[in-house]
Amino acid sequence: MRSMRWTCALGLLLSLCGCGGVSGGGPGTMRAPSGLTYTTSSANYPVGAAISANTPKSSGGAVASYAVVPTLPWGLSLNSTSGVISGIPTVAMPQTNYTVTAYNAGGSTSTTLSITVTNGARDVPPSAVPIGMLVLGGLLVSAGMRSGAGDGV
Repeated sequence: MRSMRWTCALGLLLSLCGCGGVSGGGPGTMRAPSGLTYTTSSANYPVGAAISANTPKSSGGAVASYAVVPTLPWGLSLNSTSGVISGIPTVAMPQTNYTVTAYNAGGSTSTTLSITVTNGARDVPPSAVPIGMLVLGGLLVSAGMRSGAGDGV
């Protein structure tokens, strides 16, 4: 009877030891990414100008994919594999915080980016506009420009 108890106890102990690789963080367990940062965490982009690629960096496990919430401003995109944010913003947007999350099978890590997209016309102070020039849609144009050659306009 006593040997039967020891056999059961030994069997139970060996069964529990066999579970260590699944939940105990042993070999085969993927580390979650951590410490996600971007080259530029707070950016002010003008409408119509290509932005420099904003590149992520993280520690921990290798990142399998990236996602962002809310959706980036029109014209900007997040590469879901590399995490790089790039593009040409097309619509002015007030300062907004965006949460980028990096994922793998072991877990995830997030960071917040602050992005503002400005309309070029708002960024030109009146004192910087030369006499006889106007700012229209972010472009500096002559107030005396003709619409075509020889049409008298």
